Formats: sequence, C-alpha cells, structure tokens
Amino acid sequence: MILQGYEQQIQNGRILRHAYGYYEGDFEHDERMRLLDLTYHYKYFMEEQTSALPWDKQHLYFRADDDQRTIMSGQVLLRGLFDELVMDKFYDDGTYPHVVVHTADRNRDIMD
Repeated sequence: MILQGYEQQIQNGRILRHAYGYYEGDFEHDERMRLLDLTYHYKYFMEEQTSALPWDKQHLYFRADDDQRTIMSGQVLLRGLFDELVMDKFYDDGTYPHVVVHTADRNRDIMD
C-alpha cells in the first residue's frame, strides 16, 4: 500500500467513527446511525473494566477476500476507526486488540 492509500484509509476509518460511533446518552446523534457503541470503551476505562470493547468479536466481524491489498486496506481502516481507543488500551495494559480476519478464497468467494 502506498502512503496516499494508507492516509486515505485512516481518514475513512475516522469518518466512519464520526458517522456511526456514539456514546450511551448521546441524544444529538441520529438514532438510525448508531452502529458503533463506544460506550463500552468508556465503561472499560472509567468504571468496571469488565465491559466488552467495540472491537471484540461479538461487536465486530472483519471479512475480506484473500487478496493481501484488501486485508491490508481493512486493517488500516480499522486503525482509523478505533485509533484513540486502541492507544488508550495500549497505554493502560500494554496490549493491542486482536481482530480476527475472516477470509475466503477469491475463486470461491460468494460476495462479488
């Protein structure tokens, strides 16, 4: 991936977070656009540390064909989407999230 594509995918992730991310009690955000509950992040760091995080498998399904460029673009998009959240977790406990990448062989892929 070239630098321009990398920067575009980071920006795309941030745009998606702004469009679809919300916090519990955020009444200014259009209810129909609430897809990414960032409240889990807030509760994890500010309260109990037992809530699920937005990138946990019950909240996120990352699917790509088996082309390296597609997988890499998705990974960079996720970095833009969860940018500050991931860094907060890293500074808190020294770990990065593990996101499973579900792939399918291009010649058998049913999502064309």
